[in-house]
Amino acid sequence: MCKLQKVGIALSVVVASCFSSMLNAENLEVVNNKKSDYSIILQNDALNTPKFAAKELQAYIKKVTGAELKITDAPRADGKNIFVGPSKYTEKLGVSLENVPAEGFRIKTVGKSIILAGQDTPGNPLDLHWRNGPQPGTLFAVYDFIEKYLGVRWYMPSELGEYAPKKATLIVPGTDIKQAPDFVSRNLQVGTDKDTVLWARRNKLGRSQIVSHSHNWYYIIPCYPSPEGWSKWQTKRYPFKDHPEYYALVDGKRVMTHRGSGRIHNGQICTSNKDVQRIAAEVAAEYLKENPGQPMFSISANDGGGYCECSNCTALDQGDMADRMMSFYNGVAENLEKLAPGKLLGGYCYGNYTQPPKNTQPHKNLHLWMVHNDNLFSFDEYGLKKWEDLISAWGKLSKNMYYYTAYNGGGFWGFPVPTRQRLANLIKFTKQQGYKGHLMGGLGPKGTFGGLDSYIAIRMMVSVQPGSSVVLFSVV
Repeated sequence: MCKLQKVGIALSVVVASCFSSMLNAENLEVVNNKKSDYSIILQNDALNTPKFAAKELQAYIKKVTGAELKITDAPRADGKNIFVGPSKYTEKLGVSLENVPAEGFRIKTVGKSIILAGQDTPGNPLDLHWRNGPQPGTLFAVYDFIEKYLGVRWYMPSELGEYAPKKATLIVPGTDIKQAPDFVSRNLQVGTDKDTVLWARRNKLGRSQIVSHSHNWYYIIPCYPSPEGWSKWQTKRYPFKDHPEYYALVDGKRVMTHRGSGRIHNGQICTSNKDVQRIAAEVAAEYLKENPGQPMFSISANDGGGYCECSNCTALDQGDMADRMMSFYNGVAENLEKLAPGKLLGGYCYGNYTQPPKNTQPHKNLHLWMVHNDNLFSFDEYGLKKWEDLISAWGKLSKNMYYYTAYNGGGFWGFPVPTRQRLANLIKFTKQQGYKGHLMGGLGPKGTFGGLDSYIAIRMMVSVQPGSSVVLFSVV
């Protein structure tokens, strides 16, 4: 019995993001009294995702009902088959993934057969890396099936956070579900141990859009600590001694380091310098050529402040640095469009440039991350309204917006202050404003506060619909 059940607490998130219709009145009896005539059908040459998905399906049907279904490449003649993954068999049954988005899937019954198939890409389905992890649509189909028809929930990593009710029968109604996650990028900084990765995948963490956004100016123009000893892509760039004008002017001097928050940071670059914009585009084009599977390159500033104070840069500022930064982003994007048409750039809206620019419209190839490094606004209605206005303003300015926060809902100055409803509302609000993805730090997936916050966050990232609600606790 699940330990969450023992303490009499269950958490449920009501989500609805699928199209479902009854194709026939027949209910399919997959398991009856712990016995089953069904087989799990997996094509021999299936990708790694369907292979893993078939094992997960087999394991949870046995865990819940006691029946162990055979995994085979030989469909039963009587039609009592659960097909996992797109295959020659699903094609013959007329089940297509056409018009199903990336990471999307179908759950469909045809006669006595059940199809669980999704949009998959090659790779290890448990690789959650934002750049290399595959898109596991079939695995999401299986997990959706396990949740809907077996009643399983994964509230926190490991068996401690799993709810898997026992039932002697498994009945599946005639169904056709088409579904895909609402956000194309769904990331939580929650750890890489096996239990946590499994928990994250089971709740459909992942992405269908590779979005590069990390601090990256040091990659473009070498800076702190010295230009010596860097790898080949940096040694051919322009070191400080040859072109000091490429670096930030701070207190009247061009510098390649910056001291902030009590430590030395990478220095910044002179964003108004046209050569710097050109070099940034060249570095991006070179990287994207050497990594053809990557659609995007980050041109976000280094962390820690110390931005350029030259007259050309400061002349672009309109109260803050948003117009200056967007002018740099656009300059790089325009150069990159000539060198590598269709390739994308990622950049932060952060710190001194969190406000939307007043005079500069973002280039169409820019994907922008609005960064908020704490959620103190959650404790103040005025601050909340002010931040919502900011989220909305960026959403109107760009169709390629994402949200990045170090959420601290589990406590404030050592006091436990749950803010789960605010967390759910935040994710829902960004979706309404057209945002495409989330990255949240500060959410540990285990424990009374962080674990449940993480569960809510990931489920809301997967499915946010008008009228959806979050039930925080219910007593069993």
